[in-house]
Amino acid sequence: MKNKYLPIGSVVNIKGNEDKIIIIGYGVKVDNNFYDYIGYLYPQCFTPNYDAALFKNSDITNIIYEGYKVNNYNIIEDEIIRMLNSSNLEVDKNE
Repeated sequence: MKNKYLPIGSVVNIKGNEDKIIIIGYGVKVDNNFYDYIGYLYPQCFTPNYDAALFKNSDITNIIYEGYKVNNYNIIEDEIIRMLNSSNLEVDKNE
């Protein structure tokens, strides 16, 4: 997935975690570390006993379900990439 972003609602597996994760957002910076996505356990979503999963494109090991894409999703995706690049965050380019 070279610099491509999955739509909100996509369900994935990530390295080091056997649980299913649903993507709920993009572009999170924590303690000078940048993450492409923020997500929660699926189907539970937010629970008080589970922190959000922060991960990069390169951490995705399997796409279980790709969320809904509107006809102009490529424009939305380009805007996500532009926004993240203009915010001086390190976008994951290792894919």
